[in-house]
Amino acid sequence: MKKMLSAAISLILISGVFAQDYKFSGNISSMWGIYIPTSEKSGELSIGDTDLTASIELYKGNGTVFAQGKVEYDAVMKKFTPELCEAYFDYTSSFWGIRIGSQKIVWGKADEIDITNSVFPSDSTSLFLDDDTLAVNAARLSFTGSIFTVDTYWVPLFRGNKLPFDDDNPLRDALIPKTAKISTAGNELIIPVGIGQMNKPECRIQNGEYGIKASTYLPLCDISVYGFYGFDKTPILNYEMQTSFNNLIGMKVPSGISITGEYKRMTMIGFDAAFPMGSTVLRIENACFPQRYLQSSTEAILSGGKNSIRKNQFMGLAGIDWMPSSWTLTAQYFYDVVPGEISKLDRTHTFMHGGTVSISRTFLQETLEFSFGGVIAFNDFDSAINLEAKYSATDQLKISAGSYNFLPGPTKDGTYGKFKDLCTAFIKVQYDF
Repeated sequence: MKKMLSAAISLILISGVFAQDYKFSGNISSMWGIYIPTSEKSGELSIGDTDLTASIELYKGNGTVFAQGKVEYDAVMKKFTPELCEAYFDYTSSFWGIRIGSQKIVWGKADEIDITNSVFPSDSTSLFLDDDTLAVNAARLSFTGSIFTVDTYWVPLFRGNKLPFDDDNPLRDALIPKTAKISTAGNELIIPVGIGQMNKPECRIQNGEYGIKASTYLPLCDISVYGFYGFDKTPILNYEMQTSFNNLIGMKVPSGISITGEYKRMTMIGFDAAFPMGSTVLRIENACFPQRYLQSSTEAILSGGKNSIRKNQFMGLAGIDWMPSSWTLTAQYFYDVVPGEISKLDRTHTFMHGGTVSISRTFLQETLEFSFGGVIAFNDFDSAINLEAKYSATDQLKISAGSYNFLPGPTKDGTYGKFKDLCTAFIKVQYDF
């Protein structure tokens, strides 16, 4: 709230200078959903989001001031949240530009899969967000030529992913159950699992983050290279067994598990390329994370091991987009590789890979759209499927309905199947102004 008030005051003071031109826009949306019969929670409310988003842009010459805020009520978690989404000053000339403030940064050419973009924070509190990108407080210095652009970034204040660890968040149980079963002294105990502090890096100059993106635009392709040095946006978790003395058996027994976290340094080097060919575009994207801190398994930590192990990690993707007439078709293959021994890591495969497919078509002069989106993990053959129909009643009023489905593999739940109890049917209404 303090940030929102500060930004509002700044905009009022600056608006006198930027009174030459302005643009005000926004939307009101309401999305409601229930768990479908395949879920154990069938019929219960799964989504209950109503929000108001407003943006203002003030222009004068080569300068722009932009601010966007949102007020949201979540009926599932019974939470009212005001949020400053972005607030920055931007100046652009023919050769150079600078942007300072809270801004969203998106890297890469992947669709719905983060490769190079994983170095920036996202909102992980829901599976049903249209946009999960979070803004960071940063300064961007850009240089532009006829066939190239170079963006350099300094992020002095760390911001991590928004985590779904609140007790009333439906994702909490799917990721970290509230209780655990353990065997001790010949008995099986059910003990509570509590989540404590996620320790963020101290606010110091030496804890800043740095990034660079260099792009070139050639007749046959667009190519970008990336470099980043900063902190991982997901914390490394540490598990600590708590004990208490049991008078009946005369010894200490486990009484709970406490989970805390810390954010580790990371480096990323990557590139992407796009090759347009008429109505078709081919895309590739790859990233290397040298000696990244990777999460150790719960068993390894509770047995006295370290909470993380440093390993090289490689991630990549190849995709194709085809847009004939009223159709849009996208297909991607992605992979995630950690070479070497992984028995003590919180992952089951050295080589993890999968694919995505997205198909949509418009009708009635592009006022009606049907879409299908799906992702499958080839290791366990679990998948997620999104079906949606969207109707534009007017240029401003849009109504949509659909479902989110999470399917486990034949033998394991896998990456997406662990959300099988969160399958949802939804309806959404949005009015733009």
